[in-house]
Amino acid sequence: MVKTGEKHLLSKLFTAAAASALAFSLSAACSQSAYADEAGSIYGADGDIAYTGESSFRHLNAYVYDNAEWDAADYESQNAPSCFTVKSSNTAVLQAAIDTTGLNGSEDYAVLRLTPVAKGTATVEITYKWKNVTVTDSVEIDVTTGAWKKDGKAWTYVFSDGTKAQGGSLDVNGKTYFFDSKGVMWTGWYKEQAEASEEPVWYYLGSDGAARTDWQKIGGTWYYFNEGGSMLAAEGRMMDDGYTYYFKQSGAMAKGWVNDNLNWNHVEKKYTNYYTNSDGKKYYRTPSWSYCAGNGAAKVGWNKIGGKWYYLGTYANEGLRTGVFWDAAGDHYVADYNGAMRTGWYNANWRFDEETGKFTTKDDDGEAIEARWFHAKGNGELDYGWKKLGGKWYHLGTYSYPQMDTDWYMVEGDWYYSTESGAMVSNKWVGDYYLTKSGAMATNTWIGKYHVNASGVWDRTK
Repeated sequence: MVKTGEKHLLSKLFTAAAASALAFSLSAACSQSAYADEAGSIYGADGDIAYTGESSFRHLNAYVYDNAEWDAADYESQNAPSCFTVKSSNTAVLQAAIDTTGLNGSEDYAVLRLTPVAKGTATVEITYKWKNVTVTDSVEIDVTTGAWKKDGKAWTYVFSDGTKAQGGSLDVNGKTYFFDSKGVMWTGWYKEQAEASEEPVWYYLGSDGAARTDWQKIGGTWYYFNEGGSMLAAEGRMMDDGYTYYFKQSGAMAKGWVNDNLNWNHVEKKYTNYYTNSDGKKYYRTPSWSYCAGNGAAKVGWNKIGGKWYYLGTYANEGLRTGVFWDAAGDHYVADYNGAMRTGWYNANWRFDEETGKFTTKDDDGEAIEARWFHAKGNGELDYGWKKLGGKWYHLGTYSYPQMDTDWYMVEGDWYYSTESGAMVSNKWVGDYYLTKSGAMATNTWIGKYHVNASGVWDRTK
């Protein structure tokens, strides 16, 4: 696990920020959303943009006038990044480029990337070429600076036009800051939540105001914050150095047993293992358990916990196994609905009831679920094929699915019959069929004065 603890001196940060003029505000001189010449129009390059040492990305679109071939082309062809070129008149003030990684990393459309460098004015020229059609236009952009200012004990971020960053977040030189409605910078825990029914998003802002990312130990507890600063909570999991980590509803790193099937309940305004419909009825989700070690890493493979054996999957597919499952070595096992490995006889005739949130041996109609018997050795491996237990023969399915057979079943071309208990029948008539000493159904032969045909059916008597 990578664990980091960031410490920054507030005075150093803001002194450096003010000295290097980290913030920029960009506004387009043209107020129209389309730039046109006689051949067509280009959309998306204009608008007011607040810059704080960060690049800004704009989705570009083009439209060609009175051109049937262009009209018939698909969108990807019409707006491919290769159709656009841009140039800044003053790269010492503003740099411009076509970038396909600015918006979700998509390469299906063109993105204008504008990177402010210093205070001043620059003209960005945009050219669109599609076969024999060329559309060109330009937009003049003013780049203005901003700076941190201390007002008593509070820090604010003020742009050169006198306005403050307020009521939201602002990225400054690769770090995210939050401000209240008066423009005062937040520190400590910060919650974003548009409505009470919406899942809250938590951030932790250091003493310098910057949102923390990655692993952070806060008040003796480990938390994980995404690249954008949002905290992982009950609906979040993450991989680090090949290990899976889970998080409680509070965002604290989980240890011990953890149910990964919690979701934000918009009706009850909290994390639950069920969802609630508009009538208030609850529908429970099947639990999905994992077990996390003291360092938070989810355990995998076989683990003895509380005196019982549990199989917790693999690094590629981590999580508690229940019912019948294969382990990584290719052996079959059966576990109860709590995941504890079983030995000897075990009936896995249970299901999860989404209306009660409990496991039950009854179906939706209240009838008993048909038995599903398995037999495991002392080490938990499931027996399969023929097995003599307590003086009786049982057929325990196949290697692929080792469930005990009952009623009629075929083994290597012969029919056999086992009672409801699974015990094989031999030397006995079952209806119009006769089971021999080996248990195999007799065919084309006489059983005393009775004859059975090729299908094993009694067809005549001497």
